[in-house]
Amino acid sequence: MKVLRPCAAAALPGKSLVVLDPDLRLAINIFPCLDGYTSERALFEQVLQTVKSGELWIADRNMCTQGFLFGLEQASAHFLVREHKTLPQSFVTALQEVGEVETGTVFEQTISLTL
Repeated sequence: MKVLRPCAAAALPGKSLVVLDPDLRLAINIFPCLDGYTSERALFEQVLQTVKSGELWIADRNMCTQGFLFGLEQASAHFLVREHKTLPQSFVTALQEVGEVETGTVFEQTISLTL
């Protein structure tokens, strides 16, 4: 692009947050963002508007924010999200082994979150 020729760095493309339906194995929703420097967390409000009661949302630790988790709870949805180390929490139960999977041992723990 002509406007970027004097710059040493290339422009970042936009990014998207995509929702995958594991049963269908299809992307069922996409939330585009033109700014490649924007965090996907800036798109959470749009995502939460699509959440339906009873759904199970499975996500990685980048989606483990108080706002997103409480948004899922408010929509009467459920979540299974890998813990982010910055999530403020208190432990309700001790960590318990609940089973084995192909890649290792599965643990479960009940925690409490507050805003």
